Amino acid sequence: MKVTITVLVENTVRRRGLLAEHGLAYWIEFGDRHILFDTGQGMVLEHNARTLSIDLSTVDDLILSHGHYDHSGGISAVHQLKPNVRVFAHPGCTAAKFRQTESDVVLDVGVSGDTNSFLRDIDRHGAWQKTEKVTEVHTGFFVTGPIPRRNHFEDVGGRFFLDRECCREDAIVDDQAVYFDTQDGIVVLLGCAHAGVINTIDFIKQQLPDRPILAVLGGMHLLNASDDRLQQTIDRLAELDVQQYGVGHCTGQRAIARLRKAFPNRLLDFQVGSELTFVL
Repeated sequence: MKVTITVLVENTVRRRGLLAEHGLAYWIEFGDRHILFDTGQGMVLEHNARTLSIDLSTVDDLILSHGHYDHSGGISAVHQLKPNVRVFAHPGCTAAKFRQTESDVVLDVGVSGDTNSFLRDIDRHGAWQKTEKVTEVHTGFFVTGPIPRRNHFEDVGGRFFLDRECCREDAIVDDQAVYFDTQDGIVVLLGCAHAGVINTIDFIKQQLPDRPILAVLGGMHLLNASDDRLQQTIDRLAELDVQQYGVGHCTGQRAIARLRKAFPNRLLDFQVGSELTFVL
């Protein structure tokens, strides 16, 4: 069986007719199932889907990596197209979420009111699968649920808070990833990896201890990472011998350049319209 992953939303684009925004969304064809992992901010999702001849109304399942605006903004549009879509998200995704910038400006980065209303509605109808542990969406296709924070060099990647006064730090406990095993190894799909990309991979390896990591795709939230964190991340990825990387969104250009230098010929094109195929 083949698995096809199409990048619907990402920060970069080259292909004519497609649009980019700060956000992330993947369209996944897993056998006969259609899965949407994240939805971007919602401004380009439907346009890019139409341009790529993807019918969003055929989606079976919607997975939310975490409750930030750049991953959840298109949820209400998907709901209008497919009212009975199943949603897999951690219950912490609806909490108020704020980010404090380097200049101390406080930004609301949580899900919108429309998204909150939608999630409450589907919860009443039993269509919200709350991912508080590893959850099998379909046979062989998993959501991690909360990821243990075990190593000493990774953090959430910024100053995130649960209140506008920035008194209560947000550990972003709702952060989760997607993974599935193929004939060549495990494929890991990240939203932002606020739990840490190495913490995430280590947790997935605990679930499938005898399998290698074939590919890591998505955002690593290394945009503001120190040189020490970048180097320790690269060292651990080298130990894991990951064969393919499709990195973008919040990874940051400096981190992508470091990854490209460390792992020449292993970085795939990862932008709006990129399509990746794996064989189970």
